Amino acid sequence: MYLPTAGRHHFVLANVALLGMALFGASLGLIASQALAQPAPAAANAEARAAEAAAGVNGRTATLVLFGPPGGQKRGDYRQIGPGQWAETGPDGSVRFQYVETKRDDWSVYLLDRSRSVKIQLDLFTRQVKYDDGSSPQRPLYHVQSAMAAGGSHNIAQAPVAQPMQPPAPPQSMQPLAGGPAGVPGAPLTDNLDPACLASAPWLVSVRNVDLQLYGCRAQDLVPQPNATGWRHFDNHKGGYLETHVVSVDPTAGLIVFDVVYNGGGSGSFKSRVTGHPVQGVLKAGSFKVQ
Repeated sequence: MYLPTAGRHHFVLANVALLGMALFGASLGLIASQALAQPAPAAANAEARAAEAAAGVNGRTATLVLFGPPGGQKRGDYRQIGPGQWAETGPDGSVRFQYVETKRDDWSVYLLDRSRSVKIQLDLFTRQVKYDDGSSPQRPLYHVQSAMAAGGSHNIAQAPVAQPMQPPAPPQSMQPLAGGPAGVPGAPLTDNLDPACLASAPWLVSVRNVDLQLYGCRAQDLVPQPNATGWRHFDNHKGGYLETHVVSVDPTAGLIVFDVVYNGGGSGSFKSRVTGHPVQGVLKAGSFKVQ
């Protein structure tokens, strides 16, 4: 069929327009099919809220909040370790940060890490862990996979629920000391030193002028086990680390000798040997020797 030049141009343009409309329609169909294949985030969040509400989990009762990608493996959790005390753990259960609880409402738990000036909101309504360090507006940090309340739990998208950790057994060479741990008068006082309790002491200045708490500043299941050479390690949130190693114990005299290696975040470290008689898990200021 013969068409004038102008007619051929109109014919080509018409066919191009029809082809573009067909491709656009196919794209819309693909997008729609993909949207139907996965539940909308809002709907998934609503299902999670309803399921946890049925299990009695809300902002006023939550004691464990797991975070990670939706439908994926757990990346860590926030867990209550005592009255008003919380810890953030990694996927291996190791403690990253510790917090104090500042308040709760129907949907959220609010936490504060004073050492970093960081505020955390565990928002079970939006399914977000929200982060605020004061330098920028509050922002989402993690997706909340599931939550647990004392006496009940619910699991969303098969996210693994953290199991309670068993307290580490002290090495056979370690013996109990006379007295009782901090806050538990009369209980056996062990040499299971917690380096986290000692990390805030002024090791480079005048450590003999302050009380040294040896135990009881956090839940026993959070205290690391000693390594092959008997050292326990704690990473300080402000930078650096502290390690402890028990040298000797005299249960009859209630005497303990231990080494401390302190690093404030620089390239060097400082080692001290402490000797003293703890009273309910505390070495009183001026009552112990530091070498």
